[in-house]
Amino acid sequence: AKQAEKDAESLAASGDAAAVERQHARADSLFGRAAELDPKWTEPPTDRGWLAFERARSASDLATAGRLTQRALSFAAEALGKAPQNADALDLRGTVRYWRSLVNLIPDPATARAVRDSGEADLRAAIAIDPQKAHALATLSHLLMNRSEPAEAKLYAQRAWEAEIAHDRHRCGIRTAANAATAP
Repeated sequence: AKQAEKDAESLAASGDAAAVERQHARADSLFGRAAELDPKWTEPPTDRGWLAFERARSASDLATAGRLTQRALSFAAEALGKAPQNADALDLRGTVRYWRSLVNLIPDPATARAVRDSGEADLRAAIAIDPQKAHALATLSHLLMNRSEPAEAKLYAQRAWEAEIAHDRHRCGIRTAANAATAP
């Protein structure tokens, strides 16, 4: 499923929208099958939610973006129903809520602010659970900057950058260890 998702990302650069959509549908189907194997597993619905969100971001109209973000939120709710303290699912729900308010998918300004604020609460909860959650840190930084809170936004941007560097070092360490283990 993750490979199909990566293939869709590669196809996006080619501009072949139909092929990208086929790969997204394939990835979604594979994530769905993975979820059936273990109904308690939170990763498949979370991954399906991120996939729906990515599709929403590239949608050509607001109606499609709205439908896909609702789908992403339903997958986040499914994952959080299984594990309420799942940082990945909280990051997903917070990101989607914030994005819906950011791109005017919610026409009423008071409702949009309330949704943005609930997205902020989700992002902060994800960070409280996993302080190295780079995506949640970066998204919260963006939200705070858009809310004209640059000092706090800068702090979260710095933390996101540091978390990403630590993650890259960890991945590099795993590759180095794997290479050393397989060396003749």
